[in-house]
Amino acid sequence: MAGKGSWVVSARRSCFDVFTKDLGFGGVPVLYTLNSKAVYDVSNRDRVWLVNISGIDKIRLGLTDDTDLGDEIANVDIRYNGWRSATGFNWQRVFGARGVGLLGVTNSEAKVGQQVKDLVRESASPTGPTGDVIGGSPVVYAEDSREGETTIKYDLTMYVPFVDKVQAGGSFKVFRINYDAESPFGNDTPYSPVPGVDPFSLTTSFNAYQSGAYLQATKKLTSRFNVTLGGRLDHYQVIDQVRFSPRASATVNLSSHLSWSASYGAYYQQPAFLLVAAFPQNSSLVPWRADHYVTGLAWSPSPDRRVTVEAYRKNYRDYPVASGLPSLALLVATTLSVYKPRGMTPYGRRMQHEQRVGPDRASTTSTPRWVYVLTIVALVLLFVFRYLTVGGHGGQAP
Repeated sequence: MAGKGSWVVSARRSCFDVFTKDLGFGGVPVLYTLNSKAVYDVSNRDRVWLVNISGIDKIRLGLTDDTDLGDEIANVDIRYNGWRSATGFNWQRVFGARGVGLLGVTNSEAKVGQQVKDLVRESASPTGPTGDVIGGSPVVYAEDSREGETTIKYDLTMYVPFVDKVQAGGSFKVFRINYDAESPFGNDTPYSPVPGVDPFSLTTSFNAYQSGAYLQATKKLTSRFNVTLGGRLDHYQVIDQVRFSPRASATVNLSSHLSWSASYGAYYQQPAFLLVAAFPQNSSLVPWRADHYVTGLAWSPSPDRRVTVEAYRKNYRDYPVASGLPSLALLVATTLSVYKPRGMTPYGRRMQHEQRVGPDRASTTSTPRWVYVLTIVALVLLFVFRYLTVGGHGGQAP
């Protein structure tokens, strides 16, 4: 780019499926990713860059010809595929020694297709070829949904007299929701006294909006002590709620190499769109709040080395929980949280194990391997989706 810019493109593919078709839970995760970035200096004060992160993934979990029928994974057939892509454009302009401004426009899209079959719903000990067992089992959860998000934001940092540094910014987000999901038999959880709680069938499309703005100022009160005070205001259109989030921090330079810091911040998050759309009563939910308290020491023995020790505490309030089941939190809508096949409670596991191998050989078993695997997969997918939708910076701006 004539010495004014650079670019990089990388592509990756997972390779587990090259060596095996089953990692012990009925399948192998397959992942493709494509990342690219281009940077260009328009002038000595202006820089622009374009970033794209994309991924395609799929996985199958469940019964195979080689599955031990005593394993929990033999009770289900779960098939998942999805793709995600996020593109962001940023323009940074330097205002001399006074400050810097950053304009960002991002767009992300994500599509998820998944299906869950309960292989022991109609019979605790299904017989026959594996393909026939899977083909004849009922679908207890299915989804073919897509979500998109477009965000425009601006952040400004200025150095001014009296307050030293002022940071301000705002953002506006548009969410495009297209849901096609159903859980015809409802949700079975170990917390429910009865099975089949809250069945639903959902086909809907709508747009939702979220706007926010923040302001904070930093002042050096003495040569060793500075403080930052600020706040953020957010409006969540889909639940018609407004929230103000205060922030504060302080830093004390104990010596030329050692400093102590402490900070406080309140953060809000709206309920998942799927939970609000599937159950009308959830439209009355409010954003849940987390109060963060952080303190720590930082030691810098040299300009290129830094060691930090931190402690933190988080207090939560207004947590969304299931109606009538306060111990079940409704934070992330995933396959397992929307539908839990029968037999996955401790009692159900013992009964199905006894029916399969006989009461004399049955014993209380530890948490099955597939539960850990699927939990890890769900957390990874959540992290990737969150990374893409917020541009890899995690959480809200100050």
